[in-house]
Amino acid sequence: MTSSATSDARRTLLGVALAAVLLAGIVIASLMPVVVFVWQQFETANDAVRPVAATPLLSLAQAGLMAVLCLLLRLAKSWRRIRAISTLWLAGALILMMSAPVQLFAAGQDVSAYATVGFTSLLVVVLLRFLASKRGLLAPLSRTAALWVLPFVVVAWLPWLVRGALGSVLDSILAGIVSMSLGLWLVTLDELVLAPAFDGPSDASGVATLLRGVALGVLTMLLCKSFGFNGHVLLLLAAVPAAGIAFARLAGHGPNGRSGAGLLAAGIAFGPLAFVDSKEFNIVLGGDDIPGVMPLTALLAFVLSVALSIVLSRWRRSMTSQNKVMTVGMAAGALAAAAAAYIVLGQPGLYADRIFVIMKQKADLESIASIPVPATRAEATYKVLTTFATANQFELRSQLTQFGFRTKPYYLVNAIEIESPLDGGALLSRWLMTRSDVDRVLASPHHHPLSRALGGVPAPQFTSPGDVSTGRPSVVPWGIKQTGADRVWTWFETRGAGIVVGNGDSGIDGVHENLRDAYRGSTDATIKGDQYNWFDPWGGQPSPVDYGEHGTHTMGTVLGKTTGVAPDAKWIGCVNLARNLGNPAVYLDCMQFMLAPHPQLGDPFTQGRPDLGANVVNNSWGCPDLEGCDPNVYIDAVHALRTAGIFMAVSAGNSGPACSSVTAAPAIYGDVFTVGAYDARGDIADFSSRGPVTSDGSGRIKPDVIAPGVEVISSVPHNKYMANSGTSMAGPHVAGIVALMWSANPKLIGNIDRTEAILRQSVSPYRGAAAIGCAESGAPAQPRNVIGYGMVDAFAAVKQAVAER
Repeated sequence: MTSSATSDARRTLLGVALAAVLLAGIVIASLMPVVVFVWQQFETANDAVRPVAATPLLSLAQAGLMAVLCLLLRLAKSWRRIRAISTLWLAGALILMMSAPVQLFAAGQDVSAYATVGFTSLLVVVLLRFLASKRGLLAPLSRTAALWVLPFVVVAWLPWLVRGALGSVLDSILAGIVSMSLGLWLVTLDELVLAPAFDGPSDASGVATLLRGVALGVLTMLLCKSFGFNGHVLLLLAAVPAAGIAFARLAGHGPNGRSGAGLLAAGIAFGPLAFVDSKEFNIVLGGDDIPGVMPLTALLAFVLSVALSIVLSRWRRSMTSQNKVMTVGMAAGALAAAAAAYIVLGQPGLYADRIFVIMKQKADLESIASIPVPATRAEATYKVLTTFATANQFELRSQLTQFGFRTKPYYLVNAIEIESPLDGGALLSRWLMTRSDVDRVLASPHHHPLSRALGGVPAPQFTSPGDVSTGRPSVVPWGIKQTGADRVWTWFETRGAGIVVGNGDSGIDGVHENLRDAYRGSTDATIKGDQYNWFDPWGGQPSPVDYGEHGTHTMGTVLGKTTGVAPDAKWIGCVNLARNLGNPAVYLDCMQFMLAPHPQLGDPFTQGRPDLGANVVNNSWGCPDLEGCDPNVYIDAVHALRTAGIFMAVSAGNSGPACSSVTAAPAIYGDVFTVGAYDARGDIADFSSRGPVTSDGSGRIKPDVIAPGVEVISSVPHNKYMANSGTSMAGPHVAGIVALMWSANPKLIGNIDRTEAILRQSVSPYRGAAAIGCAESGAPAQPRNVIGYGMVDAFAAVKQAVAER
């Protein structure tokens, strides 16, 4: 090639590279608002997470910008390769437009989304290939390429094999269909658009291969954006486009090599699609282990893709001249090595989501509510619920067992969780809804396990980002002073003794200096040990641990030695938010444990001990529809707990300042005491969720009261302390205040109606700044949908409780 031709080629490469950077910028920029929105919505822990209405429009606008850019590139009529590349990217933009409606699926509907985009895109590309083949524009795909490329595919799989885990059979099939579609689009568009401009003698400098690689890299970026869903988009963008040079090098070897390029692209895409749960990676971006594991895994996948590009760009032998025996041997060896890595380091098996079946009939608790003694009432509640659920579920559970399904019964809600590894329960749900004894079927999403090298499924985490101080607070936290809890300790000599507070959360660091002496399992001689004091339905840890920091922080506010409202109360704990993801079943596991604790491996139906149940339960969580819940999922559970005499303090959520932002169970119910948040100045927190409740159609006014919830100092794992904000911090103040009230006047224990009445009557009036976003006009009637009845007052509440001894 002459120096002039080489110079022209390099100028062409520079122009394409600049255009590629611009297109990549558009792709990445368009992702951020969606990712941030979904993450923020999940972090509220109470909102029904739904797709952003503007997301499809955003994709359409993105595709439109790309189309305009591609059309401008086509004006370079004298540059044949730039025109070809612009046509290629224009096709990618059209595919992005075609897939935009898929983004209307809610974040938890990944199966439906992938079924739609997978089959649609595969059908279109197969039809396109058929029509083009009839006109002689496409060569048949090569089978030989599969074996030749397989070792490279296996190398690209390794990070996902080791770090991730498979979902259901249906999940894996859909991952295969989507990745196959991506590979077919790449090979088809390359042959139809790029091959006429690039095939043939190439320049000795390799500029043509580099140019083609950039073009195919951007194309795969568009395909990843088109076919990925939820967090998969981020992982696909990290893993696939970086192999663009490898695709180009393979495609330059004619039909056989081009088939190899398609197989390599499909294989690289299959790794994250099959071995990572898209919704978990998306919604747990604020957790500890998933962001620490999957981004690093994606980075390793990126490095491997770049390495494949380097290796294949220097490959000099023709794909068609490889020795078949050697090719088969390399493929078999690669598969054997991958299988060994998967078995030894990975998590073999299927880890499908499950379904949660709510039965139609309910136990009658009316006669129990009038029992005057709380302990007797709790025992009766437990017996009636377990007896009724056992009998009512017997026929259905027997049939499911005969069909080979694994079931887990529940009694606090008459429900069954069912495991279906083939399809996650998609077909079973349809059959169940035909039964007269079934009310409805909900999704019950479960974690995909992490690699054994990382501690198994799921791994407890003890580190937290943020403003962490290793020393204990030197002064009483502002929330305790603001509510007057410290004055309760002095005036009434009451610090919560004799009251057991339960906490369902991310877990609790049981050896933290702030909490270890208050753990009932370490201090109560009559029930010492973990068996009836701690339950971990997620990871099965036998002793208290925290999978994040949230639970240690909330429990520290309730009764921590130096940060707690009721420091002489005792606690029992349960894990319902391992890795910041819950579901209808695991939240119910913890609620049942609070009513009737049982051994870690025991049967909740027969080994529950209502006499050891919690008096007060803090609930700094909510179950949105992304986790499988509907608004009424726990309405029977909280009614049963109230009947049993257990006080439920529930955080309102962090979706303010909009009206009707208290949206998810259990904060929306009348049988729980819902708590909003205010700051140290006495102003309502902007994030604090407001009523009225519309998600269940009740119009109920919520929250009931507001409490300190901004920059609240409390414990986090490893004997550290941190300031956190949220209604999650406000709810524990109320749980602690109830512990003080019941400790000061044991006659109130189990009397939920009177306790709530005192809390409402004793509030301090709100004198803070006017609320924004959901400003209420007119007279300051009580209760109000921003502040409820007002600011909870520990001193006034305990004073009134003492007066009623």
